Amino acid sequence: MRTGHSTLPRTLSGPWAAAAFAAGILASRLAVPPTTWLILTLHALVATCLAARAGGRARRASPVLWTLAVVALGGWRASSVPVAESDHRWHPSHDAKNGLVTRVRVRVINPPVVVHGRGRGERRSLLCTVCALDSGKPLHAQVGLAEGERPPDLGVHDVVELTGLLWAPRSRGNPGDHARRSHRAPGTIVVPSPNGVRRVDDPIVSSSQAADRVRTLRAHLHRTIERLHGSRSHGIVLSILLGDRRLLDRDVRDDLVATGTFHFLAISGLHVGVVMLLVLRVPLPRGGRTLVRLGLLAAFALLTGGHVPVLRASLMVAVHVLLTRTGRRPRPLNVLGWTAAVFLAVDPHSVADPGLQLSFVAVAGILLYAGDIFTPTGRSGIERFLPRPRQGSKGERLRRVLRPLLGALAVSIASSAATAPLIAYHFQRFHPLAPLWSLTVYPLVLVVLLGAIAGVALGSVLPSLGVPLALVVDSAVAALSKLLQALAEVPGSCLRVPRPSVAAVAGSYALLLLGSCSRSRRAALAAAAVALGTLVLVSFDPPRHRIVHLDVGGASTTCVEAPGVGLVLIDAGVRSSSPGRGLVDSILGLGHRRVDEVFLSHPHRDHVGGLPDLLDELDLRTVRVSTRFDDALDGRQLLASLTRRGVRVQSLRRGDALRFPAGSDLRIEVLFPDEDEALPLTTRPNDMSLGLRLHLADGRFLFLGDLEEQGVARLLESREDLVADVLVLPHHGRRNERYTELIDRVSPREIVISGDGRGGGREIVTWLRRRGCVVYPTWEGGAVIHELDSSGWRTRWWVDADLSRTEPQARADTVPGPRPSR
Repeated sequence: MRTGHSTLPRTLSGPWAAAAFAAGILASRLAVPPTTWLILTLHALVATCLAARAGGRARRASPVLWTLAVVALGGWRASSVPVAESDHRWHPSHDAKNGLVTRVRVRVINPPVVVHGRGRGERRSLLCTVCALDSGKPLHAQVGLAEGERPPDLGVHDVVELTGLLWAPRSRGNPGDHARRSHRAPGTIVVPSPNGVRRVDDPIVSSSQAADRVRTLRAHLHRTIERLHGSRSHGIVLSILLGDRRLLDRDVRDDLVATGTFHFLAISGLHVGVVMLLVLRVPLPRGGRTLVRLGLLAAFALLTGGHVPVLRASLMVAVHVLLTRTGRRPRPLNVLGWTAAVFLAVDPHSVADPGLQLSFVAVAGILLYAGDIFTPTGRSGIERFLPRPRQGSKGERLRRVLRPLLGALAVSIASSAATAPLIAYHFQRFHPLAPLWSLTVYPLVLVVLLGAIAGVALGSVLPSLGVPLALVVDSAVAALSKLLQALAEVPGSCLRVPRPSVAAVAGSYALLLLGSCSRSRRAALAAAAVALGTLVLVSFDPPRHRIVHLDVGGASTTCVEAPGVGLVLIDAGVRSSSPGRGLVDSILGLGHRRVDEVFLSHPHRDHVGGLPDLLDELDLRTVRVSTRFDDALDGRQLLASLTRRGVRVQSLRRGDALRFPAGSDLRIEVLFPDEDEALPLTTRPNDMSLGLRLHLADGRFLFLGDLEEQGVARLLESREDLVADVLVLPHHGRRNERYTELIDRVSPREIVISGDGRGGGREIVTWLRRRGCVVYPTWEGGAVIHELDSSGWRTRWWVDADLSRTEPQARADTVPGPRPSR
């Protein structure tokens, strides 16, 4: 594009086109028909041509018209491509009487691996990705393995019939789950044992030969890596070479996240650069050299899984090679912009994908702030801020020696600064030491990458040739694991921050963009540093009346927000097999870094399992429990741990009323249990659960923990006033013969059930809806939110769900009988 007074600079034409196309995709959410977008595009293009021909003042409007044409084109493209359907309701396809009924014929499309469970009660399982033959949709298959049981012999391209639980893909069920699942996430079929796997002899559907060959080669490389490397290094080598993270150790994954170096596992520019460096060394005929190199690059991209970072780097390298071959000088930032536009044109809805955003923004930051180091006489971004030494002095000689190190540090700082706002928005994390840790870890990662490539290449020909290199790689992996563990323990490596607003993210990128200009560099970067420090150090707790029942599976956690109080938690439960970091993400997603009060109903993991992570990641002030909390051994151990960590613990009993600071309208009454509550000696901790009624701005909310039949009976016998607007059904809605009497006493306007629908919860929901009750189960639409506005309290799910939907397998018209508790 010409660089006259009326057109855009050449360097910015690609990024400007990508930004305009993305703006059109976002504007497509206005529900404008595709035909209208197409008409707008044609009109803008015609007006652009006429303005360019007219000359004079009319020509000055051509950049604006050109931008409008690209925006309209993006809107047409997004509106013409339907969004992939996703089921926000997390429920298995099972029958209450007949058990597992889902049978699906699938084709195995990646090598199966055996994963060993870490937690108590976790078994081994066989993991693989399969493709359903009837719908063509991918699924994650998980086959349970008993102790000593051999996994089924499955290979790539095998056609099998699986019988198990079919789970829909989990969508964002909580505020902190914004980036946890994309609209393209596959579902999961859980097969309890190898007996649910039946091989089908004749294949039903044939796939393309190219795809079969790529999968076969991946399986061969997978077997070679497994044969060469030990169990400890197997997962990291698979992640770095093939992008397969199924065997990556959970501790190594956590350390990579904590140090901000997880990007080394993303097959991207580093891998593409190494591969192209090796390809350039291969002597090839001059005539077809370019086509062969591009073919090898495309094969590498497909072989590593075709993820966004490797596709982005491969496409940029391909464009660079082609333009250079035709005698043109490609501008890296311009090539990056047009590459992003191509990605968005192919899949317009991927504009919200965090992986795509981080990949392109990181490279843009490097090109804007550290791009000069890629030129023969260029200086690194850090050298721009250092005073120039005199020619021939010791300072100049020292700078020449340190120039490669300064260049690497400039690249690391530029990419970290560019991705920091997006990481804070999507993952609620900030890594101030990530540039230093990336520079420290990079040499070991490079040794692992180069050694693994060479070892696998030699081992594929003759296994004994790859053994020496495999030993070197295993040693490097062991050193890398220890180094990551040490770096993750350094204070300040990872700071958990509340999610910034979209305006704050846009403002930070505006400052970074101004910082790339020579005139405004210092002032803009100083303002960006101050703004970033403010976001990290200051917790913005917006004054609002809101109660959020989080979607934590078969557990319970409720967040209460009130002006003048901060954040109050009713229980802090997580799923039985998951850590509590998801709970921390949800709290940060709500905009809080501090938890003022935590009420724990009883000491079971589904109500207290997230407490250790809350103590590690957030500021926790006070924990309140019932006087019977320490009747159980788990309760006594938990209270002792809280005391050792300096957390204030207060015991509550029936009749206590808590009033919070002046200016707040939050009041909590304790309804159960009493200090000398008479219950049989065989009573579980469930029936000693803390019963609370919360009063907030003329709204009443009743929480009864996991009270079962004996506990509910004692509560009803106490003749307490139980009337409330919202009832959180006890014990996750599991079967209870006292529900009829309890609901009659409470007379709730709405009923909330926190759980996963097991133990009769789905049948209870159907029964309640047939009675005319308004029920909000968290497994149907994610977190249940009560918000106060000018018209009063209103209730909604975090995602849309159909209130009138009932489960077809629930047939009973009366409350199901009791079920043994945990």
